[in-house]
Amino acid sequence: MNTLPSPNDVNNEREVNLNDLIARGREMLAKRLWWFVVTVVAVLGTTWLVTKYQVRIYQATGTLVIERAPPRVLSGVREVVSLGAQGYWGTRQYYEAQRQILQSREVAQMVVDRHGLATDPHLFGLDKPDQNLTETKKRDIMSRLDPAAILASRVVVVLQEDSMIARISIEDSEPEYAQQLVNWVMAAYRERNVYIRRRATREAYKDLKVIAAEMQQRKRKSETALLNLETKYDLSENHHKAIAQRIFSLDRLLGEAQHRRLLATQLVRKLHKYAKRSDMFDVVDSRVLGDQVTQLIKRRLLELGVKKRALEGTYLSKHPKVRAVEVQLQHLRKTAKKHVRGLLNAAQSDQTAAKETVMALQQRLKQSYSEDTALRKAVLLYDQLKTKRDEDRRLYSMVAKRLAETDLTNQVDVNNITVLDEAMLPTVPIRPLKRLNYALGCVLALLCGFGAVLGAELLDSTVKDREQIEKVLGIPYLGAIPQYRPEDNETEEEVPLEHIDLYAHYRPKSRVAEASRSIRTNLLFMRPSQRLHSMVITSAHPREGKTSTSATIAIAMANSSGSCVLVDTDLRKPRLHKVFNVSAESRVTN
Repeated sequence: MNTLPSPNDVNNEREVNLNDLIARGREMLAKRLWWFVVTVVAVLGTTWLVTKYQVRIYQATGTLVIERAPPRVLSGVREVVSLGAQGYWGTRQYYEAQRQILQSREVAQMVVDRHGLATDPHLFGLDKPDQNLTETKKRDIMSRLDPAAILASRVVVVLQEDSMIARISIEDSEPEYAQQLVNWVMAAYRERNVYIRRRATREAYKDLKVIAAEMQQRKRKSETALLNLETKYDLSENHHKAIAQRIFSLDRLLGEAQHRRLLATQLVRKLHKYAKRSDMFDVVDSRVLGDQVTQLIKRRLLELGVKKRALEGTYLSKHPKVRAVEVQLQHLRKTAKKHVRGLLNAAQSDQTAAKETVMALQQRLKQSYSEDTALRKAVLLYDQLKTKRDEDRRLYSMVAKRLAETDLTNQVDVNNITVLDEAMLPTVPIRPLKRLNYALGCVLALLCGFGAVLGAELLDSTVKDREQIEKVLGIPYLGAIPQYRPEDNETEEEVPLEHIDLYAHYRPKSRVAEASRSIRTNLLFMRPSQRLHSMVITSAHPREGKTSTSATIAIAMANSSGSCVLVDTDLRKPRLHKVFNVSAESRVTN
C-alpha cells in the first residue's frame, strides 16, 4: 500500500535541497572567485564613470496659489467670467483643468513668443559642444521643431492634496535657465487668466450693448403703442361706467318702446275690425270705449234709441217725429264710424311712431354695444401693451444694469492666481543621484558577479566530481589522488622536488598513499573472477598528471603483489625513466 509523504518530509527535503544549493553556490564562488571580483570591480568602475560624467540636471520649482474664487473688489457686482469653482466635484474638475492649462501648448507658446525661445538653441538641446552643428543647420532643425510643444512637455505640475497650492517644476542642465522658465511660465499663466477674463468681458460687453439697444428700441415701441392707444380711446373707469349706464337705459327704453309698438299693433288690428261694423255697441275694447267722444256718441245713441222706441209706441214708424229721430241716429252712426276711423288713423300713427322709436333705440343700443365691445378690446389690448411695456422696461433695465456692471468689471483687474514663491536658483542637481547610482551599481555588480560565476560554471565542460564522471562517461569511479600539500610534512622531512612523483613511496602513511591503495583495491575488486593483468593510464592533454598517477598506482600495486611492470608509452615526452632514474636506451619504438 502506497503512502503519501508527510508535510514534515516535504519540508525536510526542501531544506536539504536549499542547503545543497547554498553549498553548491559557495563552492562555485570559491572556485571562480576571480571571475566574481573582476566583474564586480568592472561594474562598479563603470557605475562610477557614468555617474562622474553624467550631465547634471537641475530642477527649479515655483509655487502658485489658485483660489476657488477671485477677491470681491466690487460688492454686489457679478463677474462676467467666474474665475474659480463651486462645489466639491466642480472644484476637483477646476483644479484638474488648471493643471492641464499650465502644461498646455497655449501657455508655452506665450512664453516662447514673449522671450524669443523659438531661436534659442538651448531649448532644442542644440548647444552641446560635441554636436559640431553650424548655425545654418541649427536654424534648419529649429524651424522644423515645435518649441511650444517642447517647453510644454518639460513643465511638471503637482497639485497639493486638499489645498489651493500648485507647484510648477522644470528640469534643465543649466540652473539659471530652469529658474527663468518656471518664472516665465507662472507669469504667462497668470496673464492668460486675466486675458481670458478680459476677453470674455469685452465680448460680453459688445453683445450686451447690442442687446441693450434692441431692448431700448422695443421698449420705445411698446411705450409708443400704449400712448397711441390711450390717445385714441378714453380708457377711464368713468367712461366705461357711462357706457354701461347708457346701455342699461337704452335697453330699458327699447323694452318700453317695443311694448308700445305691440299695443299699437293690437289696437290697429281691432280698430280695423271695428271700422267695418255699423253698430257702435259692438266695440268692446276698453281703449276705444274709454275715449270721451266714443262715450258721448254711445250715450247719445242710447238716448235716441230710447226716444225712438217711445215715439214708435205712440206714433207709427213713419211719423215725422220717428223719422226725425231715425235721421239723427243715422247721422250719429256715421259720426261714430268717422270717429273710429280717426282712432284707427291715430293708432296707426302711434304704431308707426313706436316702430321708428324701436328702430332708433335698437340702432343706438347697437352703437353702444359696439362702443362697449371696442372699449373692452381696447382695454384688453391696453393690458397686453402695458404688460409688454413693463416687461420691455424690466428687460431693458436688467440689461442696462448688467451692461454697466460689465463695463465696471472690465475696468477692474482681479485674478484668483497669485505667485506664492518664485523659483529660486537651484544649487544642487537632482540627477544623477550618486547614492542611488552607487547603491544600484553595487546591487548590479553583485548580480553581474554572481551571473559571471554562474555563466562560467555553465560554460565549463570539464569534469569536476565523481557523479559527473559516472554520468558523462558511463564508467565506474575508482578514486582520486589528492594533490601534495606542504602541511603534510609537519612531522617528517620534506620530499625532494625531483622525487615528488614518488611521494607515496616516501610517505606511505600520507593521504596520497592511502588514496593510491584505495584505487588499487577498487581495481582488484572490479572483476573478482578475473585477475587484472594490465591497464592503461592516459589523459586528453599533456601535463595533467599521467606520470605521477601511474607511478603512485604502480607503487601501490607493487606493495600489494610484490612486483609491477610500468611501461612509459608517451612517445613525445616520456618522463618515467627520469622519475625512477633509469636508462632510456631501451624504448618502445626501437
